Amino acid sequence: MRKNKYSLLRLLLVIGFLLGFLTQTQIPIVKAQEASFPAQVNNFFTPTTIGSGGTSVFTITITNPNSFPLTLSTLPAGISNTLPSGVTFASPANAATTCAGGSVSTFGTTISLIGGTVPAAGTGGYGICSITVNVTSTTANTYYNTIEALALKATDPTGTINITNQTPSSSNLVVSSITPPSLSKSFSSNTRWVGQNSTLTIRIRNNDLNYDLTQVSLTDNLPTNVKIAGTPGVTFTSNCGAPTITASSGSSFITVSNATIPKNTFCDVSVNVTSDIAGVYLNTIPARAITTQQGVTNSSAASAPINFQSIGMT
Repeated sequence: MRKNKYSLLRLLLVIGFLLGFLTQTQIPIVKAQEASFPAQVNNFFTPTTIGSGGTSVFTITITNPNSFPLTLSTLPAGISNTLPSGVTFASPANAATTCAGGSVSTFGTTISLIGGTVPAAGTGGYGICSITVNVTSTTANTYYNTIEALALKATDPTGTINITNQTPSSSNLVVSSITPPSLSKSFSSNTRWVGQNSTLTIRIRNNDLNYDLTQVSLTDNLPTNVKIAGTPGVTFTSNCGAPTITASSGSSFITVSNATIPKNTFCDVSVNVTSDIAGVYLNTIPARAITTQQGVTNSSAASAPINFQSIGMT
């Protein structure tokens, strides 16, 4: 009985010692790392098909399936993408992002998202934000754009968990060819007395059946001794859009700028011209004089004669 009493006493002393030791010693508590999942990066063009020189909106989306927001890297950029060769940023590019606090950089043909936050997933679904920019091409082709796996550089808010995309994303943009415009011109009438006016008409025809021509411009240099009349009388048809026509009295050229010509129609620009010197003059606008946003031009020259006769000639 006495032996059991001493054993119990010894056990109580050991327990007391251990309790005292534990109360004096701080044992670190290791918190389990929060579960994390890869982000998803997608890209696409809207629309997927444009005519040569048209504009499509290129979009990159970042989807966050985690319960915490993603902090995007600033250096290097959170994500960057170089457009396919032959595709460029439109003017204006209108680059923008919905990733809070982020900024978009466009340099050469590379778009980058610098910093910003991707929202956390919630009851409404995964967190998502995007980058958008206007792009264009004047070369007919099918262009493929790929954002590689591991392109995204992001962390959790504490900076201890690295998050990236584990799968690549691809999309394509189809640029359709556009039928080149054609050009013609005429004088009404083409025989006048010296000092009289004749009306010069320049016709630009959009031969394409699917796409409008935009930012259409050209210059017509008049023959030597032929000039814009004292009353230029500039007119243009409704199918020209709202162009700027420069034809100053006494000058020797006419310019048409920023016309818009609907598909399968023509634009006529007219101006009065005159001459103080008798002669037969040939007015020619050369091939490739037309410039357009679509990158197409006239393949052939356009010419018209005008005869100014001396008074009294028969």
